[in-house]
Amino acid sequence: MKIDPLKIVLDEDIKLNNSLYFVSGNEPTLMEKVKDKIVSNYKKNGLYTIKNIKNIKDLDEGVSLFGDKTIYLIKDTSGIDKYFINNLPENQNVIIICVENSPKSNIVKKYFIESDKSYVFDCYELNKESIKKVLVSKINRTKIKLDQSLFWFLIDKLDNRYFFLEQEIDKITKINSKSLDENLLNKILFKNSSGVEKMFFQILDENKKIIESFNNKITNQAELQEFFYVFKKYCLLIIECDDLSGFTNKIPRFLFREKPYMISLFKRYNDVKRKKLIKLLYETEKSLRKDVGLSLSVGLRFILKFKKITIS
Repeated sequence: MKIDPLKIVLDEDIKLNNSLYFVSGNEPTLMEKVKDKIVSNYKKNGLYTIKNIKNIKDLDEGVSLFGDKTIYLIKDTSGIDKYFINNLPENQNVIIICVENSPKSNIVKKYFIESDKSYVFDCYELNKESIKKVLVSKINRTKIKLDQSLFWFLIDKLDNRYFFLEQEIDKITKINSKSLDENLLNKILFKNSSGVEKMFFQILDENKKIIESFNNKITNQAELQEFFYVFKKYCLLIIECDDLSGFTNKIPRFLFREKPYMISLFKRYNDVKRKKLIKLLYETEKSLRKDVGLSLSVGLRFILKFKKITIS
């Protein structure tokens, strides 16, 4: 059964009474939020051990001698089929599969949607209506007052990725509502976004300048996630387009000044370099999720390797 992910992240009245959850989509920050909400829901209602396992082959469905229950976190759909879902042992353990969309995961997702034993959360970048829903929910809880013009200004300006949207709204709630106006909101919320995007268009600079820019702009986990999201978004444009015409048409309109630069980067890539870039994105994303304490150095290595592939 499919459930709107905002129902759980906004703490709406939803009963999580199944033992099997499938979290997917193309918006990793919302996927992580949904997964964390499911975990916290069960932990507050009982003693659970968290286990990260590769796939269902590593499941241990035995009963603990001490009565402990387990929440299994899985990031690989290997081995999952209709038989597995329909014949899952009835115990108090919980299985959460959290994977981004792919042809393979989409096939498996259909099995979960068809089953009454599982819940499916599809997580995508938020549209205006969803952003409005989140903003209204947060405003009602904090009692902050926004006039209509500021409210709709924010709907147009707020980030459509949940993690960053939540951060931006949190900043707003800490400001005296009497002081709020469009100029202040622009300064507080959006002053750094262009700086991170600008780094992508400095990729051909000397390494010394790239390192200095990275160290100045990327100082915490939130900025690193913003950095990697921006670079991944533009890298995927290069990877997914087969020809210059298709690539040119997909360049966002607001990048009209950077369009010649984007085209020059695209012309540097062939199939071999695209494969290297795909591998770099995959390995970096994997490292960022695994080695949180070392993530800033992972981000710096990524940008330097990206440059190396581009100019090779």
